[in-house]
Amino acid sequence: MITKFERKVIAGLTAFLMCLSMVLAVPVSVNAEAEQTQDEAVSGAKQEETVSDVQMQDETVNDAQQDVTTGEEVEEGAAGDIQKLPGMSAESTDAMLNTTSQEDVIGSITLKKDGTEESGSIMLQEDQTSVRYQLNVEEDGQYYITATGDNYWSTYASITEETEDGTQDVEIINSRVELRKAGTYYLELSDYSSESQKIIKWKAGKVKDITPGEFDIELNEEKPEAYYRLTVDESGVYYVRSVKGMSVKIRDTQTGNEILSSSSFYKLKKENVYEITLGRYSWENASGKWGILKGIEKEVECDKVYINETDGVYYKFVPKTTGYYSVEGGFYDEEWNQIYSEEMLAGNAYYLAPYGRYWCIKQSEYTPIDPGGSGGKVQVKVGETYTHDMRKGGFYEFIPEETASYHFRSNENVKLEVKERIFEINGIGTLEGKVDYSVVMRAGSVYWIHLYEMDAATVTWTIEKTKQKLR
Repeated sequence: MITKFERKVIAGLTAFLMCLSMVLAVPVSVNAEAEQTQDEAVSGAKQEETVSDVQMQDETVNDAQQDVTTGEEVEEGAAGDIQKLPGMSAESTDAMLNTTSQEDVIGSITLKKDGTEESGSIMLQEDQTSVRYQLNVEEDGQYYITATGDNYWSTYASITEETEDGTQDVEIINSRVELRKAGTYYLELSDYSSESQKIIKWKAGKVKDITPGEFDIELNEEKPEAYYRLTVDESGVYYVRSVKGMSVKIRDTQTGNEILSSSSFYKLKKENVYEITLGRYSWENASGKWGILKGIEKEVECDKVYINETDGVYYKFVPKTTGYYSVEGGFYDEEWNQIYSEEMLAGNAYYLAPYGRYWCIKQSEYTPIDPGGSGGKVQVKVGETYTHDMRKGGFYEFIPEETASYHFRSNENVKLEVKERIFEINGIGTLEGKVDYSVVMRAGSVYWIHLYEMDAATVTWTIEKTKQKLR
């Protein structure tokens, strides 16, 4: 005779096996002996216990189904160490378990259109290298995805899209990616290191679209970067107002290049879209108001002393005579590209962002002289050989027609100095003795070559363009 307790155990096991077969989508037959035993138990039970036993059996089945559905009691290690993380819904869990093509998907992440940042972490087992999430996109647009870990150089984030043509890689540039609401995307987080413990932290959110203005910023260890996408209503020079400890990177999406500036001014175009990434210079927090504002232009002249005004003011300079000019700051051309040692042409407009409180533009006194003493410039040409009398000075000027690597060579011992006007440049090779020296030079820039005597009264030297192609 089977006791009442044994009947409950048998009924519970039966319900559990039935629910497990539903989850795994594999038909499971209950053990025939268990069925026969259960039938004998039921038929031999007392009449007064029948109703209450059946009710208790139904309750047991319901409890078992609820336990399996919610996953509240999963045997440790039984489900491949699946962890339910922030952003992982019950629906995504069901889809994960029933989709054989996405067996390694551990959850879902919803990228919200209001810009709310989603974040989480995952610990990989010793034999794991990656995990996958399904991405749910609420709105078409640009999003950022970052992944960090203790094994910095071994941690990666990648995205794929399921299309009619199969699985396609989605390009991520500077942690940014373009996603569509209708797309089916999967985020893969990987750590290929050999460490036994591998923890990956991830962050994701929608990039904020902005126009010129001022904005609050808070950068810290938990939020080391902020991402924006900028458009301007008017082409012109714009000023970035930063806060202490904050770095600014601006990328032109049309050219794909980062816009470099030694000042805080940038030439922006109405038709272009610009990606702005704010970061920290050090481990210190950066907070306050930052902004991108239209610059204020003021015209200046040579040989006059000016007081540097408030932030956001830049200056326009139009030389009256062609020549070299200097200032405590940097000169820029019409496209706001910094220029160093080029002749500034009379009538052309140049721009500057000076340093210090007081400043003045001066016409430079640096002028190459002819070794023969005539006072004229000696323009060096590629491929020609020059013989120099070391008793007569030693300045030459070279303006490359093409950005390339150029090779200097001498037959006698001499000390060679190559500068971009007054600035040192770095190359490879020998500059003292029999010169054998290569250096990259930019097209249109002015370079000065100075020869210093060693043990030869006359030096023969040449400059040639190397065959190496620059990338």
